[in-house]
Amino acid sequence: MTGAFLFPDDAAIDDPGRPIYGSGVFDRHVTRWNDNCVFCHNVAPNPGRDPSSGAFKTTVAELGIACESCHGPGAAHVRAHPDAPRGSGLLASRAGGRRMTLARTVHHVEAFSDPYLARCQERSVREVDLCFTVSEAARRDVQLAFGVDSVVVGNGVDTRRFSGVLASSLRVWRARLGSGAPVVLAIGGVEERKNTRRTLGAFARLRARWPQARLWILGGATVLDHGAYRAEFSRALDLLPPETRAAITELGVVREADVPALFGLADVLAMPSLHEGFGLAALEALAAGLPLVASARAPFTEYLDETCAVLVDPLSEEAIAAGLHEALAASPARREAGRQRAETYSWARVAARHEAAYFRAGDGERNLIHA
Repeated sequence: MTGAFLFPDDAAIDDPGRPIYGSGVFDRHVTRWNDNCVFCHNVAPNPGRDPSSGAFKTTVAELGIACESCHGPGAAHVRAHPDAPRGSGLLASRAGGRRMTLARTVHHVEAFSDPYLARCQERSVREVDLCFTVSEAARRDVQLAFGVDSVVVGNGVDTRRFSGVLASSLRVWRARLGSGAPVVLAIGGVEERKNTRRTLGAFARLRARWPQARLWILGGATVLDHGAYRAEFSRALDLLPPETRAAITELGVVREADVPALFGLADVLAMPSLHEGFGLAALEALAAGLPLVASARAPFTEYLDETCAVLVDPLSEEAIAAGLHEALAASPARREAGRQRAETYSWARVAARHEAAYFRAGDGERNLIHA
């Protein structure tokens, strides 16, 4: 998805040298519907926009990442539309007589507190013809939660994306974020399953040895309510010394094109997650030659080992901090081992696994839809 929902029109979407925020005008979420609206509105080439009112006369078929910013709490928005999210909409369409074979990829099983969203998730897994998962851990979760067998297709990374970062992009982000090293990068915003609070505690410990260390928290767009955990994180942050608080930057959502530059400027990726379906950012770190600290549990242990990453107990701030120390001293051999590991996880490999399963499920017909 582009930044049309996330940034004003005159923001630095296409020019990273300009200020991040501008006049606050958001016209592109209408005019660039092909980039954004179809993320939420399952529509034909004509989005069904009424020129007089500006409203979309379409059926909401998928709750997108950015809907909550305009439409209020995601759960309430979804309940107002009986065919959302997209997987449930496709199931309803098939029940209405449309001939199709449905495939579904589960990246991780979400623990929804809202009963309606939980039922949507269950239906979208139980009632499809073919279920894919991205790891053995995700396969086990789907089997345990829904009793459904799935095909493990894994995940991939385009190593070229991280090996050729433009020097101009690095300069822009370095100027925006200032000096201070080492830089600890954390992915996924402030969220319990990302273990952000313990990452914060580990970072505070790290600064006892590295007083100029910085923590960048990247991402965080979600339709789920993490307010309680955010409050817990904020309380822990408030207890830290002012100079430590000043060293922490929440970057929020950035352009996809800017992600490699941030990986290139960081000194270590902290990913001691409590729950992941795969943990793609870990693979991206390896591709970037960025030292990695990850949880010593599945799914990370399915594709990482001590030759290319530092694996730690995610429940221990002390262990995470020690892992950061170790990763910051990573040898060139470990970085190169990480790059080589990433090379083995190509998107072509993932596509081949999908293709074989598609033809088995669809019997070679062109009526298979991936939800």
